[in-house]
Amino acid sequence: MKKILLSAAAAAMMLASCQEETFDTISSSDEVVVSLNASTPEAIALTRAYGDETNSAKGALTNVNWDNYNLRYVLEIWDAEGENLVKERMTEEKDVPQDATFNIRITPGHTYKFVLWADVIDADGKSHYDITDLKNILVDDHACINDESHDAYTLVQDIYIENDMEKTLTLTRPFGKIRVVTTDLKELKLGSKPQAVKVAYNATRPAAYNAFTGEVSGELSTVEHTAVLSQDTYVAGHDAIGADGKYANQTLFVDYILATNEQKPVNFELTAYEDTEMANVIRSYKFDTDIPVQRNYLTTIMGNVLTTATEFTITIDEAFQGTIDKDLESGNINISDVAMTINGETAYYAGLEEALAAIGDNETAHITLAAKETYTKDVFYIGGSKNVTIEGLVEGVTIDGQVRAGSKANVTLKGLILNNANATTNGKIGGNGNGASAMAKHAVSITSDASVTIEDCTFELNAKDGSGIHDWWTTSDDCKVTVKNSTFNCYGQRPMQTHINADVQNCVFNEPYRYVMQINSNTAATIVMKNNKLVKNTTTNDKPAYFIQLTHGGSEATDYTQNKTFDLSNNTFEGNSLFVPYVYEYGSVKAETFTVVGSTFANTFMEIDNPAVTVLANGLTQDNETKAFSVSNADGLEALNGMFANKSAGRNAVVNITADIDFSGKTWTPVDSHADTKFWLSTINGNGHTISNLTVNGQAMFTRFAGTGDVLVKDLTFDKATVISSKLNTSILTVQTYQNTTLENVDVKNSSISGNYKVAPLIATVYDETANAKSLTLKDCDVVNTIVKGNLDFMVCGMVAWVATSTNETISFENCTVDNVTLQVPADSESYGAVGFVYSTNGAAEDTYSEAEGVTVTNCKIERY
Repeated sequence: MKKILLSAAAAAMMLASCQEETFDTISSSDEVVVSLNASTPEAIALTRAYGDETNSAKGALTNVNWDNYNLRYVLEIWDAEGENLVKERMTEEKDVPQDATFNIRITPGHTYKFVLWADVIDADGKSHYDITDLKNILVDDHACINDESHDAYTLVQDIYIENDMEKTLTLTRPFGKIRVVTTDLKELKLGSKPQAVKVAYNATRPAAYNAFTGEVSGELSTVEHTAVLSQDTYVAGHDAIGADGKYANQTLFVDYILATNEQKPVNFELTAYEDTEMANVIRSYKFDTDIPVQRNYLTTIMGNVLTTATEFTITIDEAFQGTIDKDLESGNINISDVAMTINGETAYYAGLEEALAAIGDNETAHITLAAKETYTKDVFYIGGSKNVTIEGLVEGVTIDGQVRAGSKANVTLKGLILNNANATTNGKIGGNGNGASAMAKHAVSITSDASVTIEDCTFELNAKDGSGIHDWWTTSDDCKVTVKNSTFNCYGQRPMQTHINADVQNCVFNEPYRYVMQINSNTAATIVMKNNKLVKNTTTNDKPAYFIQLTHGGSEATDYTQNKTFDLSNNTFEGNSLFVPYVYEYGSVKAETFTVVGSTFANTFMEIDNPAVTVLANGLTQDNETKAFSVSNADGLEALNGMFANKSAGRNAVVNITADIDFSGKTWTPVDSHADTKFWLSTINGNGHTISNLTVNGQAMFTRFAGTGDVLVKDLTFDKATVISSKLNTSILTVQTYQNTTLENVDVKNSSISGNYKVAPLIATVYDETANAKSLTLKDCDVVNTIVKGNLDFMVCGMVAWVATSTNETISFENCTVDNVTLQVPADSESYGAVGFVYSTNGAAEDTYSEAEGVTVTNCKIERY
């Protein structure tokens, strides 16, 4: 059985629900069977009855009672032009919001127009919409307002049906939603909530919708509507209880209006009554300034509707598609995008700085930023033991500067872009908002026993010499920084510098300077770092990267002896930079009593006990004076090759192999350094060690790696190496220099090499077009139990030494062996005849293909294939 996948996501309350369509197809000459599974949008399914007036933030304005309603799904499939219905309309009804399934037989290899509609119907099958013709969906005349059962979704999408496909479709509302919330119930002399409202529109509203084109048309004839207000349900985030226990806020009016993708104005007059018979008016207010309405947007008007209408605020509900930013300059409506709730009471401010200044010591405040704005200041200071949450309700809300928590404050940042471009660079620490050089250019700063929580934020670290999160002079053991589900775009800067407790989970760190977190402390903090990703491709610097760096925190001999545990679970690395996936100890730091749990890395700690040595990666160090590299394991060997690739190894590099290395599970990708002026190797000292199970995907482990100086490779054995290439100079080791070359005690055993032209386990060459004397020496080199395969029968050898064009050189073999070597060459190509167990040219064994003085050849053979 083949499968075609089509997923349909429905825009829903909090953007949380989706639709998924799965097409299972049965083999047929003409048709496939399609199964469409549609999930219920939450925005239609406002079904929960909260009923508890003390919990005013939970409910919807007027809940859909699913004892009296069903959820209806409608699907029509048309030809690509939308002219002919391919399948009869399919309808599914559910008595509660749940998935519906359509089974369709349809011919693949064609494009069809899928049209979907979902709405609410009553027990008699009636809806607020006449959907007899989806090209002309008619809206009833809105006999009632304040009814969430008016909500609906629609979708049109051209889909080409094939045997294997996956596509995401998004249903959106065909209308804009408008809402009026009063914020002054506790100020009413009546002392009770309004019981009913009347709304009279002064502008026409469309009456029909074309689900195929998205066009609206017609006009509704009814302009006046009335509704009795529910006393038990409230809109989340807008209704609040005052200090006297009475409701301070209430939604008075909500309606769905067919709209286009462009903002259109609507005007209306709203009257609130203190009785359901609508005999006693509390207040009537005329919204005669154009109120913007746009498809799939929610426009909320909030203010003192029932008392003195001196200020209103337009905000946007995050559950809808986007924001409407429109300053209503006439009338009594003013825009304010910063809302702050303290003790259940909400007030509105012109900016973030003004809101923060209004918070008293020890108060708890929740600030919401509802417009896509940038709030800029050198320091936004929060102290005084305050508990403050700053939340961006829409994408793109940016704080450009520094958010500083101090004096036992607890600060939470949610859904924000944190940019340190305008963070402070001078001044003094303190609540006056001035900066200090020690706190400069950090997006978030923690001082004086404060703690910070960051969720769903993005750091843009554009300022040099700055960091994302930095703490300083924190003294309490309770201080903590928590970071969840956030992204750090570092551009070569430092993400986190801290010495307090830290919990970092599900974050991405792009291109940090070196580390994800540097811990500067004389006493170890409790660290949790789980499910994070470090991405480093050396786009900003060639520094090695690692998750945690321990530093001495100002002491020359810091001892981390607090018996703490680091939880480092499921962290991953992505990129081609040098990488140390461990805790990295800098200077004279000691961490013998630390325990690391959950780490998936082979080693946990990297130590630098010798200040004259720099650790570049696990198994790779560099002498700070001689610049020589030392390699002790496969990770270090791989990291060294990464330095060749990013041209950071330097000229005339010296490499010391300090232990036997098993390269199993890794693949070497060669880097050709020939004629590169930035780096080349001069010496490889194996120190008697063996590199085993080396797999090379390309010409050779080191390809023409020499520069303009002498080259020496010595005391190194390759065992069980595999090299496969289609290029020139295929070998385990190719040495080419413009000066003298020496291979001494370099052995190859139990290996296989397969290439195209000039194929041998060891290739040593001198390339010089001058008359200067050169020497090429192979001494005590052995090739044993090895297969050499060439795609051409030219220079397929057990050992090669040659000089390209020089006329004044010496080639010598001393005490070398070629034993039990098999040369494999094509059976139908013998024109070159350059097949032999030893090859040299212009030297002591000139143009010799089978033997040379100083080389013993035994038990060797040539095979044709």
